[in-house]
Amino acid sequence: MKKEQLVVLVVGLWLLCGLARVRSQTPALDASAELGGYVANGNQTPFWLRANQWGRVPLAAPLGTARLGVHYHTPHIWADTSRHRARLSWDFGLEGVANVLPGRTGQFLLPEAYAKLRWGKWALLAGRERRIVGFVDTTLSTGSYSLSGNALPIPMLRLELAEYLPLGFLGNFLSLKGSFVHGWYDDPYLQRRLFSPKDILRAFGQAYRQSALSARSGASRYLGRGGGLSQE
Repeated sequence: MKKEQLVVLVVGLWLLCGLARVRSQTPALDASAELGGYVANGNQTPFWLRANQWGRVPLAAPLGTARLGVHYHTPHIWADTSRHRARLSWDFGLEGVANVLPGRTGQFLLPEAYAKLRWGKWALLAGRERRIVGFVDTTLSTGSYSLSGNALPIPMLRLELAEYLPLGFLGNFLSLKGSFVHGWYDDPYLQRRLFSPKDILRAFGQAYRQSALSARSGASRYLGRGGGLSQE
């Protein structure tokens, strides 16, 4: 590929970035709207403009895009004046993306559509959520090695221990958190294919309290099962 083809005139000119962003103290509501476009000197959007965008940016260029999102989060507030945390909370998120590609069929995507119920350190999620998996540098890396952020999230049911749980019978030296997932691939070329990842993270010392001396390790297992390839 010629050097000049790598030079992108992206106009990633976000005309309105965070057009509406509304917050309340408790519970918290985040609403946003974005309008923009991409222009390149070829007919493809360069990889680094699509990477870690959760499938929201298409391959073809030029394009116009509009995004609307709302996220609701009930924080762990104090339940009363006794300084005990509220154990029950819930979240939901919804994001819609419309991409307009001149001379091509447009796209409407739902990168996020989920509801989550929390009870103490446990959480149960149903739907599609943008999520970073494992120990990942989210600012100076290409993303998670095991689960890419380059495609639309997989619809799933996920039960997780969302915060480190110290094991008292080991003197709180070891803490655990992890998740169990049952998901469904929704790609056209896969039929009735299931996604079944599991992961566990271990913290040694007082890692869950962010102490000066600690260590962490983890293990993940990603399994696709059942179904088959489309014959079309």
